[in-house]
Amino acid sequence: MRVYLFFLLSLICLNNDLKAQDYDWSESKKNEFKQDTAQVEQSVRVMLDKDYSTYGMIEASRYLEQGYDKLLNKYYKVLLNILNDENKELLRMSQRNWISLRDSEKKLIWGMKNQTYEASGGGTIWNVIAAGADADITRRRVFELYDLLMFSTLN
Repeated sequence: MRVYLFFLLSLICLNNDLKAQDYDWSESKKNEFKQDTAQVEQSVRVMLDKDYSTYGMIEASRYLEQGYDKLLNKYYKVLLNILNDENKELLRMSQRNWISLRDSEKKLIWGMKNQTYEASGGGTIWNVIAAGADADITRRRVFELYDLLMFSTLN
């Protein structure tokens, strides 16, 4: 059951089809993004191969979130560097708003986890699900920033 839920969450997260061929962005940049995200995902798979316990899955989700957070910072800076001053400020504002949203979403996720845990009489799976949902928030933002880069005709 745990395996199914963890990978179900992962598949949902990866369901963001970017359709990169529809955009005018250099192939090397597209490949770099694919390599960056694949490296994070592969590192997590290696972690899970070593420790597939509940603790291991939670740690893998945390590592996934940290890896995507590094990519978020990388692609945020790339996008920021190609924007004019007005759009730079809009991106900064958008990112500050996203950070507030991220933090409130995490509070909601863990609050719901606690409620579900109590209602179901316990179970460690809820911690795995919540940690995966936390990682998904950051992963989605990385793909949103990438979509903005792909949309941009500035580069």
